[in-house]
Amino acid sequence: MKLIRFFVVVAFLGIAASLALADGVDPLVGTKSGGGSTPITLTNPNPTFDLTVVQDPGILGATGPGPICSISGDTCAVDPNTHMLPVFQNDTGVTLTSITLFIQNQPVNAPQLTYQCNTAETSIFANCSTASVAGGTDVTLSGGPGVPAFVFRSDDDPDDSFCQNAGPTGPGCSDDFVGGEFAVDIEGIISGDPTNDLPAGTNIQGAVVTSPEPGSALMLLFGMVAFALIKVARRAA
Repeated sequence: MKLIRFFVVVAFLGIAASLALADGVDPLVGTKSGGGSTPITLTNPNPTFDLTVVQDPGILGATGPGPICSISGDTCAVDPNTHMLPVFQNDTGVTLTSITLFIQNQPVNAPQLTYQCNTAETSIFANCSTASVAGGTDVTLSGGPGVPAFVFRSDDDPDDSFCQNAGPTGPGCSDDFVGGEFAVDIEGIISGDPTNDLPAGTNIQGAVVTSPEPGSALMLLFGMVAFALIKVARRAA
């Protein structure tokens, strides 16, 4: 009984700490068209991303997108190597009718980000929902046209035959394939100071998941570990 009370207290303190660190930050999450991509393949169906939030150099409040972010002068999460929104390409051979963006929690001592769906970005996926899972947030996107698989396009180069078999990841083959690309757009909300809701310099890590959802997989892993520990404890007893 004492052990059960101990775990209840620990769980309560963990929840209280997370609520204390939450600051009402509500970055928007969505997908849009993009080019120059990381492939999503059958052997790598859940590519990861490691992003840095930057301030768009555009004019704050200007109509339309800025040089980097979807909203001029706003903040957004970009690939630090390309300084652009992260872009992925569907190389699975079938249309992706739904995806889940798993976004890891911020470090324990940092303010936590509360993500919400970007209702302005529905051209690829019409439906969006968010859910808190172990270690982060799942943003599930579905409905709409989805993400079609890439298409081979012959450009009459000597490598056409090779690239058609090798795919877009083959040496010099990326320009022989078109379509199937989408950008992950994590951006701030302009309300007063735009850096208050998604501060520049914030690191955001996660994965584009096609199967299975990482939150579910993580829960399954924790369950397996707990089961193994129970067996060990019983043997020791």
